[in-house]
Amino acid sequence: MKIKIVTDSTCDLSAELAREWDVTVVPAYINIGEKSFLDGVDLSRQDFYHRLPDYPQSPTTSAPGLAAFASAYEKSADEGAQGIISIHVAESLSTTINVARKAKEMVSHVPIWVVDSGQVSLGLGLQVLAAAKAAIQGQNLEVILQELADLRKRTYLYAVVDTLEFLRRSGRVARYRAILGSMVKIKPIISFHDGIIKMEMAVTTNKAFKRISEIVSSLAPLECISFVHTLALSKVDELQKLLSPFIPGSSKSLTSEVTPAIGAHIGPGAAGVICVRS
Repeated sequence: MKIKIVTDSTCDLSAELAREWDVTVVPAYINIGEKSFLDGVDLSRQDFYHRLPDYPQSPTTSAPGLAAFASAYEKSADEGAQGIISIHVAESLSTTINVARKAKEMVSHVPIWVVDSGQVSLGLGLQVLAAAKAAIQGQNLEVILQELADLRKRTYLYAVVDTLEFLRRSGRVARYRAILGSMVKIKPIISFHDGIIKMEMAVTTNKAFKRISEIVSSLAPLECISFVHTLALSKVDELQKLLSPFIPGSSKSLTSEVTPAIGAHIGPGAAGVICVRS
């Protein structure tokens, strides 16, 4: 059975990786003023993050449309897919998976399984890659779906946000908390696992990174570690050095700039790590 993997652009996989592993990526929308841009198609990530603090209106994001998912499914079937696994950003964060479910009902001539990754960014991307590799290796559907369910439970994301301001703009934190945080230079630490988001605070970026190191050490041994950022490669370098004792020598670490579909809510200067427990 030929199985095709479909995902959305919050997976933060490069175009090269998506092509290499035959993954179809359906782009989300970034809305800036009265204009809408296709994520990863119409908008440069670096340009977006440079401009983000100065936009007169906070950018908003929206899920891909029904037609985009239905078209991706139809094209996969036309190219010989006998089954499609559509893996998406956590339902707790986005309506994307609900759109994919509705699109599934529009396509009747190929079976489609829509999977909630319980993750975002490379937390989603690593699951997509694992499924794509298994599909190319000829693994059957049940094995791939079980692997995805297992990976969801073993995948953790931790990120340090530079400021509370963009979380405030997007409605993720109260205004008074954001103002207080900016006064004392608080750095939010966001954790995300199995669809559940949590937040704690550190006084400086260094202390926030040390806290992440403590958490990561408690998860060891690890199968892999990857890194994400929003225009903050220097912070990724710091994190990599700090976490080097926990990076498995047998796996390749990915580093990706976070999609504006997520970065619009956290702002530039954020850096994070995705860990998969052994």
